[in-house]
Amino acid sequence: MTRLRASLCETLDRDAVCVVATATRRVRKGVAALGLALALISAGCRQTAPEGHATRGVVQRVDLEHREILVDHEEIPGVMHEMTMLFGVAADVELEALAAGDVIEFRVRDDDGLFTVTEIRPSLP
Repeated sequence: MTRLRASLCETLDRDAVCVVATATRRVRKGVAALGLALALISAGCRQTAPEGHATRGVVQRVDLEHREILVDHEEIPGVMHEMTMLFGVAADVELEALAAGDVIEFRVRDDDGLFTVTEIRPSLP
């Protein structure tokens, strides 16, 4: 009888360990899934600030071939004084409708002193 009891206890202990291990794995997977879901929800709710610095100016020249515009622009506070400057324009920015004399509002990104226009729109009076 002792041998049967020992065998039965050993089986029960092993089964109990398996149940606990399985439950632990399920909890860990659930926690990981919950963490991932919260991260995705959080990322979707975040509002990102517009990239770069906003300013206004008058287009002096448009170079479609080199994707550059020469703009007489207002001061960009903390970045540069009012001046006429040649800017590179990002590939996703529409340039074809732009012409010399257009008054625009635009946003520039500063990549270690290389200024690139990332957004252009007509300026409201």
